[in-house]
Amino acid sequence: FRNVTGVQTCALPIYRESEHAFSLAMSITPNDPDIAYNRAFNLATIGDHRSAIGFYRAALTPSPDNPERLMNMATSLKATGAVVEALDLYDKVVNDHPHCLEALYNRGVLYQEIGNLENAIEDYETVLEINPHHKLALLNQGTVYQLQNKLSAAYESYQALSVIDPSDARVGWNMALVSLAMEDFDRGWLLYENRFNNPDFHKLYSAIPAIKNWTGESITPGMKFLVLHEQGLGDSIQFCRYLRCLSDRGAI
Repeated sequence: FRNVTGVQTCALPIYRESEHAFSLAMSITPNDPDIAYNRAFNLATIGDHRSAIGFYRAALTPSPDNPERLMNMATSLKATGAVVEALDLYDKVVNDHPHCLEALYNRGVLYQEIGNLENAIEDYETVLEINPHHKLALLNQGTVYQLQNKLSAAYESYQALSVIDPSDARVGWNMALVSLAMEDFDRGWLLYENRFNNPDFHKLYSAIPAIKNWTGESITPGMKFLVLHEQGLGDSIQFCRYLRCLSDRGAI
């Protein structure tokens, strides 16, 4: 009963109350692997990964090959910096279940985070062979190719993702940056307009009244402009020189 109560409370989500219920359940049946697993998952949810790992180990004792439990334990190990052991668990899952997309993708992410880009790409490619529409794998594949300065390959990854999910503002933004890095300025500056679809930019413009966005129309003398900075301080200083261009055309 206490395990069920813990699971139900966890789903609310009132995770700290769930921990109390799981603790009581384990005091009654201390060797129940399901209670240990649920408690571990709950602890991980509230950020106590170090405690969660011990309960994941207990949950795995009767079923050491359980892929779900292995992967969740790997997540907690990663959160505590135990990267090598986390990779070992992902390896075990992938070896036992070669088509497990979650294990392959998460291992790729971990490889990417520790700078092992070749292995990361290999895992993302395997994921995409199994599911060519895996959006996160495509996004991360493009990111890794950018880090490797393989710009054409990065663009292809982002382009494939843009077909699958044209509404993802990150994709157009990344395609713009790659195009500019490739010195394809016509395409790059056009795609750069995708930044206005990024929620972070809405925060910038929501603080001002609704003003028509200038998109390159002819400037007539006396036309008023409100110029906002949207880049880092260094870029903003560089772009200040274009204010004279507006002034020379009669803008105020």
